[in-house]
Amino acid sequence: MELENNSDSLDFEVPDLHGLITENEYFEEEDVENAIGCLKHSKAMGLDEVPGMIIKHLKNVTLKPLCWLFNIIMDSGKIPKAWK
Repeated sequence: MELENNSDSLDFEVPDLHGLITENEYFEEEDVENAIGCLKHSKAMGLDEVPGMIIKHLKNVTLKPLCWLFNIIMDSGKIPKAWK
């Protein structure tokens, strides 16, 4: 699956990670799970307006989709402007 090329995304170069990852897999579920575990309850919400506490409590539901999303973004070389 590819992300659309539109004005809502910015191009970036994918770093050379040869030998560190398998083909098209930049993030493994364990990486995303560790990042979710580091979310602080007291921090402000992001642009999605979803509190970190909710992401933590729904980790078993959000883990796979977030991992997929992050890998698609890295594979496409485009990052949403809103994330900058």
